Amino acid sequence: AIYFEGVSGTGNTLTAFFIESAILIFYISFTYLAAIVYHFPVQVVWCSELLYGVLLAVASMLYLHFANWNKKSI
Repeated sequence: AIYFEGVSGTGNTLTAFFIESAILIFYISFTYLAAIVYHFPVQVVWCSELLYGVLLAVASMLYLHFANWNKKSI
């Protein structure tokens, strides 16, 4: 969450919106498939929370490391 807040803090809220939207689409899809379609145990479905956090952190770290966010003018 801290890395994602760092992305928002750069002033590029559109990028933060796209990162969050992409991760949420994956998160909701995984949760739906695991719970409704494949009937995985509840422990596996709850692992989607870990997956969400890890994906959000990785995407935010990659943006902060590789994007030219420090040259963006607000």
